[in-house]
This record gives sequence, C-alpha cells and structure tokens, in this order.
Amino acid sequence: MQYKKNLVLVLFGLITVLSVQTVFGYSYSYSYSYSNSQTSNYGYTSNYNYGYNNTQTNTQTNTQTCTVNGVSVDCSTGEPISSGGSSQDELCPALKFDLQYGRDCTYKVKNLRYKAVKISQTYSGAYFPAGATLVDVGHMNEAYKLVGQSVGFDGRKYGVELQLSDNVTNVYYTLLGVYGYSSQGGGVDSFGNVVGAAQFAWNAPAKSASFSGNGSSYYPTDASIYGSNGILTDVKSSSVPYPIQHRVGTEKMTDTLNRGVYWSDSGYPNSSYYWKKAMLGTSGDSSSANAVNASGLAAGSIKVVGSSVSQAVQWTPSSNTYKTLPGLGGDSAATDINNNKTAISVGYANQSADYRVAVKWTGSAMKQLPSLSGSGNPDDEALAITDAGDIVGVSRNQAVIWRDGKVYDLNSLLSNSLTVTLIHAAQINRQGLIIAKASDGSYYVLMPTDHL
Repeated sequence: MQYKKNLVLVLFGLITVLSVQTVFGYSYSYSYSYSNSQTSNYGYTSNYNYGYNNTQTNTQTNTQTCTVNGVSVDCSTGEPISSGGSSQDELCPALKFDLQYGRDCTYKVKNLRYKAVKISQTYSGAYFPAGATLVDVGHMNEAYKLVGQSVGFDGRKYGVELQLSDNVTNVYYTLLGVYGYSSQGGGVDSFGNVVGAAQFAWNAPAKSASFSGNGSSYYPTDASIYGSNGILTDVKSSSVPYPIQHRVGTEKMTDTLNRGVYWSDSGYPNSSYYWKKAMLGTSGDSSSANAVNASGLAAGSIKVVGSSVSQAVQWTPSSNTYKTLPGLGGDSAATDINNNKTAISVGYANQSADYRVAVKWTGSAMKQLPSLSGSGNPDDEALAITDAGDIVGVSRNQAVIWRDGKVYDLNSLLSNSLTVTLIHAAQINRQGLIIAKASDGSYYVLMPTDHL
C-alpha cells in the first residue's frame, strides 16, 4: 500500500513539473551558459532521481542563473548572485546564530517606502542640549544602534551612541569618551561593542579607541595598534566557530602616511586570533581600512609606493594578504563589505579625475551600478550594503538605494514631505533602516513603512 502511495506521489510530481514548465513556456537566447532553477511547494517534500543530469526544478519566482566571466548572475537583471545560497546558514555562515528582531541576514523590506525623521537629541542632557544634531555618523548595527558625533554644550565635538527605533521617539545621545576631550564614534556591532577615536590628553591627537559602558556614558580605552593617532572605523563580531571581535581603522604611521590597521580578540589566549594585529601595506604605501565583516575580511584602499592611483582592496588581515579589486583607470576604494560566503564589497571607481561611478565587487568581479539620469559626472558612490544585497549611497548629489540592478532616488520614496533634500545615504541595516544626510547638514533616519 505504501509502495502504491509513493508511486502516485512520484507520478503526480512529474506531471506537475511538466505542466508548470508548459505554462511558463520558457525560451532563452543567451550566448552564455545558464541553469534554470525553480522551486514550487505542493505541501510535501519529495526528491526524484531520473538518472540524468538535467536539473530543472520549478520555482514561482522563476530565477534563472547565468554565468558571465565565471560569475553567477541573474539572467534577467545581470546582477551577480552570491554562491553562498539563500538561507542564513549558507548566505552568512559567520552569523548563523544571529537573529535580530525576528529577522536574519536574508531579510529585505518588501516595499521601498520610507518615513523620514530628523535625528536630534530629544532632551537637554548633561552633555548635549535638546535639539543637538549629528555632524557625522559611523556604522549602524542590526539592533538599531548608531554611533557618530555631535556637538556638546561646550562647542566641542564628541562621539555619541544612540538607540533608534521604528518610531524614533525620545532619542538620547550617550557620550562616548570623557567630556572635555574630543571623541568620535566609528562603529558598533550587534553585540554592542563600540569603537572610534578619543583624546586621552588635553589638545593631544585623537587615538584609536574602544568604548565600554552603558547608561549615560561610555569610557574610552586606548586601542592604538601601530600609529600615534587614528580612528577605528568599524567592528564586527562572529559567534562561529567561537567569539571573535574584528576591528579595523586607519592610523598615521611613523613615516607620516596613513595605513589601514586591524586587530582581533577571540578571548582565547591559545587561539591564533588572540590579539592578532595587522597593517595594510608597508612603508611608503598609504592605505585605509573602511569596513570589516564577521569573517574578518576588510574593505579599503591602497596606494602603493610609486603608484599614481589608489586601488580598492579586499584585505585578509589574518594572513595579512590583500587583493586589489579591478577599477576603471583612476582612483577607487571599497567602502563597505557584507557577510556573504562570497563577500560583496561596494564603493566607487573613477574613470577619470572628474568622472566617478558607484561599483560593487562580487569576489573580484566588478559591476558598475546604474546612475540617476542626468549628464556629466554622476559623482556616484556606494557607501553601505546589507547581506541581502540592498546598497545605499549617492548618485548625482541625491541619496539613493540600489536594489536588483536598479537605482532609486530616496527623496521620491518618502511617505512624508521634507523641506530639505537627502543628498547621500550613509548607512543601512538588516531591518532596512537608512541613515541619510540632508542638504542642511542634518541626518535623517528613514524608517521602512513596512514596519510602521
């Protein structure tokens, strides 16, 4: 009886697959290779082997995968597809246990529609007056925490940490550092680790710093790696296979040039990662490390001694090796990197001194991102990317988001009216919150209307 039941299921599945393919009526004229991968759910899971290698599984989304120059791309959009897969375990293995607000690294907001709210201190606190705005922002984590810099009662610039939310009410700036000494927030990870820069003596240069504390203030610790002054720009932590905290930044060396720096701390003294330190480049090179992912890969740029241009790089500090990423002949830089198994970096590439475009690199393969319509230098730059592939930045002096190979002006996606123009989008997190700077110098948080 069970044998007959299984035979019926097999025949039903085969008839359904053939009938769905007939309804879709696929036809392709690609000159490159492709595999048509589709999946449909019929209320049960079955695997069928027919003894040949023609994999044609049917999916309702009808996503075709083509190979161009060795990179897997979506046939219809030409967008690179990560080889990491689509599940949390496959897409971002270093974050496989990381779940924030019920959303994993594969999450995307469904509707590109946002409510924009100006970020300012709600209360008149001990260090910052009511209405104080941000003058600079660093990285934002998946738990709605943002770090940056504001101006205190004494007119000095201080690093701040603030907790955002979907409704952004009652924003309070938490001081990073010591009042009276300047500081700056560079990055915060999903575990709440905060890095940046701080003065440790009156009128002294700011040094790389990590911050510990909560409540009304965070206390700074000198986290200088090689240089006399600098800033840690990002921090990411992985829980797999064991806790590792990766920090990157840029410091000035004894040869007076800036170079990207890295250090990690796994918490296990016998680990090869324990207090691992690395520097991007050698004497005579200038470089920067702008972002790091949970696997310890960093995005940045390097201008080697004797070269006339800076090149975008993907840096592996654990082995202190880096690969230069392809550009367009002029300066280029990678500004952010996601946690995908096949890491995707974003940034910019100059075709010439007065022509800049936004780009992304999947592994080492570069793809130019589209610009908003217009003439002349688009002056584009991609500034941040999510694990699910949404990218934000600037195009033709407008804040934009790139999704599925298309560019959208964020000013046109707002559900409320502003008296200012959003000129660049600096950050985006897993929940889809975007931090954008406006023409008046203020920063706004763009909340997806999916969440409201």
